Amino acid sequence: MDLREVYFLILHFLSNGPCDRTFGPLRDEILEKGLLPRRYHSSWSRSGTFTAPADVHDDAISLPLTYDNLVERYPHIEKDHLVKLLKQLILNPPFPSHLRLEGHTLTAADVPTLLGSGSFSLVHPIFDRSGRYVITGSDDRLVKIWSMETALCLASCRGHEGDITDLAVSSNNALVASASNDFVIRVWRLPDGMPISVLRGHTGAVTAIAFSPRQASVYQLLSSSDDGTCRIWDARYSQWLPRIYVPNPLDAGTGKSNFPSSNAASTSNASKSHQILCCAYNANGTIFVTGSSDSNARVWSASKSNLDDAEQPTHELDVLRGHENDVNYVQFRFCHDNIVTCSRDGSAIIWTPRSRKFHGKSGRWTKGYHLKVPPPPLPPQPPRGGPRQRLLPTPRGVNMIIWSLDNRFVLAAIMDCRICVWNAADGSLVHCLTGHSESSYVLDVHPFNPRIAMSAGYDGKTIIWDIWEGIPIKVYDIGRFKLVDGKFSQDGTSIVLSDEVGQIYFLNTGQGESQKAAKYDQFFLGDYRPLIRDTNGHVLDQVGFKYLYLLFCF
Repeated sequence: MDLREVYFLILHFLSNGPCDRTFGPLRDEILEKGLLPRRYHSSWSRSGTFTAPADVHDDAISLPLTYDNLVERYPHIEKDHLVKLLKQLILNPPFPSHLRLEGHTLTAADVPTLLGSGSFSLVHPIFDRSGRYVITGSDDRLVKIWSMETALCLASCRGHEGDITDLAVSSNNALVASASNDFVIRVWRLPDGMPISVLRGHTGAVTAIAFSPRQASVYQLLSSSDDGTCRIWDARYSQWLPRIYVPNPLDAGTGKSNFPSSNAASTSNASKSHQILCCAYNANGTIFVTGSSDSNARVWSASKSNLDDAEQPTHELDVLRGHENDVNYVQFRFCHDNIVTCSRDGSAIIWTPRSRKFHGKSGRWTKGYHLKVPPPPLPPQPPRGGPRQRLLPTPRGVNMIIWSLDNRFVLAAIMDCRICVWNAADGSLVHCLTGHSESSYVLDVHPFNPRIAMSAGYDGKTIIWDIWEGIPIKVYDIGRFKLVDGKFSQDGTSIVLSDEVGQIYFLNTGQGESQKAAKYDQFFLGDYRPLIRDTNGHVLDQVGFKYLYLLFCF
């Protein structure tokens, strides 16, 4: 770090008051002692060669700059930049150890700068969606909205008749959707939990939902179901018909149809073929990928292609074949159309898009790398001649798989308790991270530090990993209950976890003192009151309805 930049930021901060009289003398003293940043010669900063001094203050490497020069040179540096920078640096040190080179004299080109702009700025904005609320759903059929600041329950959303299977928040932070095995999706307003719509049409449990990341389509909601279909809804309106996606019934080998030709029959019979277990949009919301119980992943267009007949279902763009069991997790690469899929058969595959001239019968995506799960290490054996331990086969299925933030790696949680890390460029295994004693079904990457990831397991442990070095940074022993879900907050300062008995945990890196005052058990009196449902699926308290009826009769 160049301390001259620190002196400049201090001066810049003081120039905004209230210490007006301090600013002038301090500026003069700092300038007199040459403590402000200097302008390096381009030849030195690029090649390290010296140039002949052209000024009395020129040391053949750099020239001095005044405070006014620096203000003009760095117009993007605001007067509270120092305060923002210190907050960010406290939460997350930005310079990885690989920048500190042994035995190397740093030049101006090597030194990280505090005065960067754009993508080189160290000040990260914190958005409202990135940490104000936590939304949870459970087998108690409730969706709850919590304050991340105080850990208090703000709203309890009722109406589902089955377990909550998935949750999704719109990119504009206006709506939260909940899916259930009661075949229904309900949409609520943030942060007060007011009901917005009830989306009905699936004939099987809704397995996954996702809002479109496209800014022009923030209310488009994708859903997948055990009924063998996907649907895209307008989350604001209960009455609008969704766009229906059904796998192509034509058999690839014979070209004959497996289902009757009618739309209704095709949709209803889809469930006899397979269940769609998961779904995910690409970065711009133009396509999505699904994983199914028939061992295949499928890629679909999120744009309406059959405008002439809205009743006709849309078929997939491509079928990704290569697994031998359920495809239980799919994800697009950040800002790319590369796909990673995994299965309980112990396989993980990276799929890469073909160029347009290879589309057609060969498919639009091709298998890039088959990520092999290595066998687990053998336990220590007794000396030669002693009784040998009988080794039972260890399950190597993949529970969950994600891309690293910088797209350099693919991380997977394996059934045998390990976290495997592969190089996404060539499919080679980089690390096998060990630390859990039971399987992990929670895996997430830090929102802006590409070397940090988190896993949580059925052993009650949460581990923060350095995936570049392949080592644990911090281990949290939460308790004896299985951890079933968890995620980093979008500002990277907190982790939220839930366990099998319905408890929620907040792990904070230096903030969250107000959460300590929150009560252990938080319920609303009406959480479990009986409900009355209208023909559209909207609900009303049965008790309140009786009181209203009696009042009307009176």
